[in-house]
Amino acid sequence: MIELICIGTLITIVIIISDRQKSKKYRKKHKTPKQKGIEGENVISNIIQYAPMYKKIVRNAYIDMNENKKTEIDIIAISTKGIYVIESKNYEGWILGDEKSNQWCQNIYNKKSYFYNPIKQNQTHIKSINKILQLDEKMYESLIIFNKAEIKKMFVSSSRTYVMNIQKFRFYMSQQDKLQDKITKEEVDRIYNILQKYTQITEEEKIRQIMQNQNKI
Repeated sequence: MIELICIGTLITIVIIISDRQKSKKYRKKHKTPKQKGIEGENVISNIIQYAPMYKKIVRNAYIDMNENKKTEIDIIAISTKGIYVIESKNYEGWILGDEKSNQWCQNIYNKKSYFYNPIKQNQTHIKSINKILQLDEKMYESLIIFNKAEIKKMFVSSSRTYVMNIQKFRFYMSQQDKLQDKITKEEVDRIYNILQKYTQITEEEKIRQIMQNQNKI
């Protein structure tokens, strides 16, 4: 009798563990684009946190492009080495493009889809930020980070503009302490306090921004 109870208990435990594993796999496979985006931004933010320099990070800032429209900026890392304006792309497959084209190509499973050039997108972000900060343009670094995709063909000639995968970004950030300081720690704090205010928007404004982004696609 005791043996039957033990066997029954063991079977129940195995079923529970199996169900949990299936549930985890399902959640991982069926993540929403928003969840995947946040996951990618978290990875990037963690890499920045470990970079050997004084820095502060602003995430998901909504900054005015004009009177009626805002632009959402994924990550702004303010450091003594400069201001890194980061556009995170959680795409898969192959990525092909150049800084001049309006559209870039994603090739996955032999199917092509097109999306707006993130270099141009980030140029708009930097201009919007600099309307507020009024700094020398050389203070900014434009970084386009693909978390999962392979960058197959890419042509970029502009200085301080980089397109890279997450592994190259990790190495890139590890080398920044070798550069001369551009900004004091006090200035880093001041800029952070200014930009952090732009993360504090209402849910209504966030929904409006999401709808604007969807209309672009």
